Amino acid sequence: MMAMLLCLWILAHLNYSNGSSISANSALVFPEPRSIDNYVLIEGLNEGLIDAWTLAFWVRQDYRDASSQFPFGFTSQVGTVDDVAIGIEDDKLSTWLQFPSVIARNYYCKITMPEVGTWSHVTISYDRSTTSLRVFVNGTQQCLDFNIPSGSTNINNGISALGQELDPDWRHNGDNGDAAMFDDYQAFVGAIHNLNWYKVAINSEGEAKHLQLGNLNSFPTILTWDEILTAPLHGATRMERFFYESFEG
Repeated sequence: MMAMLLCLWILAHLNYSNGSSISANSALVFPEPRSIDNYVLIEGLNEGLIDAWTLAFWVRQDYRDASSQFPFGFTSQVGTVDDVAIGIEDDKLSTWLQFPSVIARNYYCKITMPEVGTWSHVTISYDRSTTSLRVFVNGTQQCLDFNIPSGSTNINNGISALGQELDPDWRHNGDNGDAAMFDDYQAFVGAIHNLNWYKVAINSEGEAKHLQLGNLNSFPTILTWDEILTAPLHGATRMERFFYESFEG
């Protein structure tokens, strides 16, 4: 029995570095110290104007202070801030949205994230038709805001960054490459697993739970985990094995 437990522990802590074989059961790890060098970039997202979307992913925060950390950022326009960014500030989750011709702002949900080092599943859904933003944590709705300006997310020549926020003109600060406009104090420290961005909104805890369990693969997508796993890993970003079994029951 002890030998079996030891074997399971070793498998659960087995890490995969850049260039190693990876699978859909891998997690992206952004280690300490916080650094603009640690990120994954996905370019060429072209879906036009999207009126409804859902972003779902597993997240584990390994370091926390009062500054913002951004596990996900997306932009489609050079010279502007993110169109979509997900931030964790201390232990609170916030969503940044920007729509064409609409003033950008943060939408804070009073959600207390789990303890450092603990995995949780986050689902964020925007619906222009109801001007609503919903946030689910581990399948339970934690936030509902019907005061979101009506707008479409512009996904033309779009770029997503995992582990960083995309700041203005980051693509035009050539000497330092992609990371020129990343900020150390906004870099994410932790891990992300099975991030998928869908072209539909959800409005129920049942749907959020299905996303947590990976059972809604028929949704049309903007960005998939399989696509993310083919992108280059920058800096000290690495892969780590992830087990769903750890979260059953």
